[in-house]
Amino acid sequence: MTITGPGMMPMVQAPGAAGPASPVKPVEKPGADFLSQLNAAVEEVDGAVEVSDEAVEQLATGQDMNMHQTMVSLEQADIALRTMVTVRDKVVQAYEQVMNMAI
Repeated sequence: MTITGPGMMPMVQAPGAAGPASPVKPVEKPGADFLSQLNAAVEEVDGAVEVSDEAVEQLATGQDMNMHQTMVSLEQADIALRTMVTVRDKVVQAYEQVMNMAI
């Protein structure tokens, strides 16, 4: 097992491994930045709200008499919206904590 490498940088190599150990690189997915993930989440919640609005409209006009599916759609939209509001509150809270940190 090798414990030291060139220069002052310690390197660890597993027994039987070929070549020097390489630093771990984070896996980056193309387009997986925070803004695109946030936009996708908002669009998903917006879609759930639109589906529930459409279901309520169809029930109110007599086009669809499936009360169960309408209520399920409303609850899904409600849960999605409440989750998004909770995430927003946590992000704002984290931002406020960072802004209040002493430098």
